[in-house]
Amino acid sequence: MKKILFSILPGGLFAIAAPVIFYVVNPDNRILNAWNEIFGSALLTLVVWGVLYALALWATRGLQPAGTIATILVIGLFYLWQITLALVLGVLVGLGALRLLHRKISFFGTNILLSALSLAVAGFFGAQLVSFLLSLPSIDSKNLVEPVIASQLDTATTAEKPDIYYIILDGYGSADMLENIYGYDNSEFINALQALGFAVSGSSRANYPQTVLSLGSSLNMQYLDPMSAQMGDSNVWWLVKDALYHSQVRQFLENRGYRTVFLASGFDYTDIRDGNEFIKPFPVMLNNFDSGFLRFTNLAMLGDMGGLIPYPSYSTLRRTIRANFAALPRLASEAGPKFVFAHITAPHPPFVFDEAGNPVNPDAPFTMVDKMREIMDVPAYKQSYVAELKYVNSETIQSLMAILADSPTPPVIILQGDHGPGLYLADSAADSCLYERFSILNAYFLPGKQPKTLPATITPVNTFRLLFNNYFSANFPMLPDKSYFASFYHFYNFQDITGQVTPLCKANNQP
Repeated sequence: MKKILFSILPGGLFAIAAPVIFYVVNPDNRILNAWNEIFGSALLTLVVWGVLYALALWATRGLQPAGTIATILVIGLFYLWQITLALVLGVLVGLGALRLLHRKISFFGTNILLSALSLAVAGFFGAQLVSFLLSLPSIDSKNLVEPVIASQLDTATTAEKPDIYYIILDGYGSADMLENIYGYDNSEFINALQALGFAVSGSSRANYPQTVLSLGSSLNMQYLDPMSAQMGDSNVWWLVKDALYHSQVRQFLENRGYRTVFLASGFDYTDIRDGNEFIKPFPVMLNNFDSGFLRFTNLAMLGDMGGLIPYPSYSTLRRTIRANFAALPRLASEAGPKFVFAHITAPHPPFVFDEAGNPVNPDAPFTMVDKMREIMDVPAYKQSYVAELKYVNSETIQSLMAILADSPTPPVIILQGDHGPGLYLADSAADSCLYERFSILNAYFLPGKQPKTLPATITPVNTFRLLFNNYFSANFPMLPDKSYFASFYHFYNFQDITGQVTPLCKANNQP
């Protein structure tokens, strides 16, 4: 029994510990990814270890050598990277040669040593995981947002319920900001929207500077003060993911017979997979933790496995963005009423298209975090942003034209930036160009309504209040249009900067 235990223990523990280590040693993992996402990667590593152990057992016909070989291979795959993998293979060859030359060599002692080492590694990092979990704030996830829809009655008939498209262009700034800071005249795009019948709010501002907070606010039709009160100084994002997945807007529409259609964005917080339809560009869509873990290991050598798995890369991001633009027109002819939510991660960094839609591969490791300003000078950043924005403009107009042409009845379409670009975004409001980050595109196609019914300064928090009041005879009061600053690492410390979002940016190295 001991021989069996020490044969399987080290490889199994090292396999399970690998994703735990990846989670706890990377602060951004703990911020962005829920701890229980470790389980998916742990299952994968156990399966890989089981296959390696079975192959080693078949090749050696012995429990102890099979355990040693499988453990070393697990370490090579999940802990040691490409350069040291050659060393691991050399050790395996040496062990194999010794086994052939000295058939009575015992690997039992080696497996005991490996077992002790695996227990130490798993225990050390497991304790760090437990310590992190104990540090999390105690929250009531059901009260992170206020239930504002309960009192609203449904008075609209099925025939009166239009399809609703909520299209987010990530990091898309307002026309005046683009001209003043980026030196780009975006009037051609704005004029094209207006020619299609869109009302464009020229003075709209974001309510929050981060995607999760911005969409958490707009999709729940409220400011996030309850969230801030419960989370305090915590910077953990994933505790509030459910507020995006099962938002007040979604519940309101589902209660009225709407189908929900969500397009994959490649960003966990907007990859909502439990609607009526989840449209994805890859047969297998891993979550951000699993894909990041695979990239962290030697399994990265497998790449995207012929397009089966979205390995994190610039080409994967391009494929996802293109798939979103292609999917939107196809949805127009599907049965309704339906709520379509598309979070398109462009023109947000990394910039992966030129203005003609040709591939661009930045000279830096892939990341979706807005760090391009750390590897690009200001002129290059502005040029790359504007180039991708031109491509996004072209694709957006084509998609909107197709939606309007192919929809049996005129749909409602909301086209928004969740926030502006982040060239001059810093960890504090004082050091950021608030005008750049909070100035957003905000356009509405409201069939049967006059464009003048759109308030000139409407912010996203009021988007669906306006929509539901106009099309469902709801009576949501319009909220004051406010803006709150929050940084990546102080996520719930909201600073009211309403009235400070002006063209005058005084932070260091800003225009």
